[in-house]
Amino acid sequence: MFIAITRTEVPVARNKYSEETVEKILDVAERLLVERGYEHTTMI
Repeated sequence: MFIAITRTEVPVARNKYSEETVEKILDVAERLLVERGYEHTTMI
């Protein structure tokens, strides 16, 4: 199974480093999907 994670433009946020934060979140999400698979990955 192939899962694509799309990185899109992020609206301006209050966080000074919002783009870096989004990149970190997406990187971890991608790693978890690869390690655990779709069925065993949750986000709270």
